[in-house]
Amino acid sequence: MQECVQQIFYLNDRFLTCDGFSNDYVYRGRSLYEVIRVMHGVPVFFEDHMKRMDHSALISDIPLWLSAEKVREILVELVKRNQEPNGNVRVVFNIQPSGSRHFLAYYCPHFYPTQEQYRQGVEVMLYMAERQNPTAKLLNMGLRLEVYKAVIESGVYEALLVNRQGQITEGSRSNVFFIRNGKIITAPDQMVLKGISRKYVLQFLEKEGIPVRMEPLHLDELEKAEAAFLTGTSPKVLPVNRVRNQSFTTGHPLLAAAMKGYDRAVDDYIEKHKE
Repeated sequence: MQECVQQIFYLNDRFLTCDGFSNDYVYRGRSLYEVIRVMHGVPVFFEDHMKRMDHSALISDIPLWLSAEKVREILVELVKRNQEPNGNVRVVFNIQPSGSRHFLAYYCPHFYPTQEQYRQGVEVMLYMAERQNPTAKLLNMGLRLEVYKAVIESGVYEALLVNRQGQITEGSRSNVFFIRNGKIITAPDQMVLKGISRKYVLQFLEKEGIPVRMEPLHLDELEKAEAAFLTGTSPKVLPVNRVRNQSFTTGHPLLAAAMKGYDRAVDDYIEKHKE
């Protein structure tokens, strides 16, 4: 699949047409990346994405040679040149095997849930896998392709990763929360990629005084959960209706509150940053 969609992308110091894009710019060598959702022309939660990229750079030893302000300027211009105010933009710092380096920014394929999926929820699967370094957002094509194949073959929306201890940690491209006895359960920071959407959901829950247990849910406890939901750049807050043989309610009041709270945070950010 061609990574670059729309018409224009940015490579190093210039804007080019997407017919000159090569996936090797991203997949060869080592890549540090973020996917930022653009809504109404605004790169949503840009500062949070760049802060996480700084953290990933420290862990991975891949330097960031552009400032956050320069990256913002490039994204604003990318949106203008493509005349596309909505979509997902991937920002990549890449080190090729030769040692040469590339900075890229481009619109990438996205799959946003339908309104029906937000109402009725989505089915997910379990997948036995662990990220080598879960707190850093590094491109891992091996795991990515393995999970993508399993998801497509199973006909589900997402795969929840399960570690060797039988604990559900996170989704392959999302974070996951469970609801049980009036409490929210989700894996702690050190076990997952700290999603930006996850951050704002946790902030909302704290503000509302909703109790949160920061621990992974074990497979043996899955049947005791009443509801579950995913968070991420594309899904936002998305109800889960089924995993394996376990069905969940999608109308739980805590889930509805999390969805509304997150949407409000997004709307507030856009209103504050739109031109």
